[in-house]
Amino acid sequence: MHAKGGAAPRSRNLDGAGGIRTALFETLEWPSPPRDVLSMRDLIIGPGAVAMLSSTRENFALVIESAEYAEMQRNLFEVLWSASVTEPPALPR
Repeated sequence: MHAKGGAAPRSRNLDGAGGIRTALFETLEWPSPPRDVLSMRDLIIGPGAVAMLSSTRENFALVIESAEYAEMQRNLFEVLWSASVTEPPALPR
């Protein structure tokens, strides 16, 4: 996958609790606050970047800086959000 203009996306693997903390603080410095958060443990989508946080057992963060990838993840989030059910279906009697 290549970002617009032919440049490859930049990805960074941040290890340990310090790496997760770094990724979270970086999201606070994005030009506009992230609005699509699947879960604080999973995926944070910002303008031009995506931060993925692992489980506590694996203990790392992955940041992908790519406007195209961020847009793709934002679209996926919107589709999943619109398809989600807020109330469980009624059980048949």
